[in-house]
Amino acid sequence: MIGHIETACFHYSGGCEMIFASNREAEWIRTTPDIRECYGKLFDKESGSSVVMLSPAKNGIILTISKMIPNRYGDNLTAYLYIPNALDISGEALQGIVFDVISSLAHNRRDAVGSCLSSISNSEYEQLSPVDFEQATTNSYAYKNKMEAFTISFRKPISKVW
Repeated sequence: MIGHIETACFHYSGGCEMIFASNREAEWIRTTPDIRECYGKLFDKESGSSVVMLSPAKNGIILTISKMIPNRYGDNLTAYLYIPNALDISGEALQGIVFDVISSLAHNRRDAVGSCLSSISNSEYEQLSPVDFEQATTNSYAYKNKMEAFTISFRKPISKVW
């Protein structure tokens, strides 16, 4: 079975504007956190300009990658990647995706971010069957957060810390 990473990007400046979504009707988009709250709690006007975080979602996780717009405190472009449970993706591939998104956000251009996210959403990955997924989460190649009930399955362990 084939699966995809779903993506979305929002521009936060006074309000919130969706500038790209691979699936505008997806349930997970309605549960994305307002990243401006993170900026206000983590940074002041002179420190910090990026946030990367994981959040649990129904049947997967949401990877949030945000970059503040220079000289506009609180205004930012934020990309959200919904990674379904049992999506078979290597740690190196996921790390590469994160770096690609960070790079596209650094350009501070909506078209660059949209193009990057579209490319990510069009990539196909094997979706593990329930039996295979259960086996993958019992070996050393998986991470499981029992408190929030979500799992990411990796074919190989991530070799770098990021």
